[in-house]
Amino acid sequence: MLRDPTPKTVYMFCYTSGTTGDPKGAKMLHEMFLACHNLIVHGRLAFTENDISISYLPMAHIFEQFNLFSSLCYGFSHGFYGGDPLKLLDDIAVLKPTHLATVPRILNRVHGKVFDGVKAAGGFKKWLFEKAVRDKLYNLQHYNKVTHSTYDKVFQKVRDLFGGRIRTMVTASAPISGEVLSFFKIALGIHIYEVYGQTETNGPATFTSPDDPTAGHVGGCFPGFRLRLRDVPEMSYFSTDNPPRGEI
Repeated sequence: MLRDPTPKTVYMFCYTSGTTGDPKGAKMLHEMFLACHNLIVHGRLAFTENDISISYLPMAHIFEQFNLFSSLCYGFSHGFYGGDPLKLLDDIAVLKPTHLATVPRILNRVHGKVFDGVKAAGGFKKWLFEKAVRDKLYNLQHYNKVTHSTYDKVFQKVRDLFGGRIRTMVTASAPISGEVLSFFKIALGIHIYEVYGQTETNGPATFTSPDDPTAGHVGGCFPGFRLRLRDVPEMSYFSTDNPPRGEI
């Protein structure tokens, strides 16, 4: 007999990657996915049914499940990449998504490609690009401003690499350097959310606020979650340290 799901009904079992030991099957409930809605609301992502995202991460990965869940909540569209990670940017250029759930490895690759091109161009183009980066980084750090009426034109080719329509971006799954994150904020003219989480937390647990221009951290815990630091004496990590240290 079919039964309507309740908040405590199991939605799926999602297995961890096994980076810290044997993979574990995490039991994901309906209410856990709904709790993740807090990231969308409190992070001011403001999705609409006109948005479009691209799916390329494994569906077994909690990050992709969260990406798909977002579209189920707001009714926006998903495109699926062709299956070749090396051609992902080509797929993105065709789809022209407005939202991108990404990982540092992709942003690092694009960052390297952009700066290699600038170095090869040399001359006035290189000078102008570097000046635009310096001035926009200054505005980001001092005024939390990511757009500029003149310098935004310098970064048009960078925006085109992502299809030219990106307005929201989330990076997760691994740490990203502050230099790379800040560059893409000013190049794309948007706040990029760096998110920390685990499979067991149904994906996101902390996120960086659009009101905070700094990088090199993963923001604060959002409503609905509690995080605790466990002492790790063998590594001399203690919650009583200043600042506190430990295993989440």
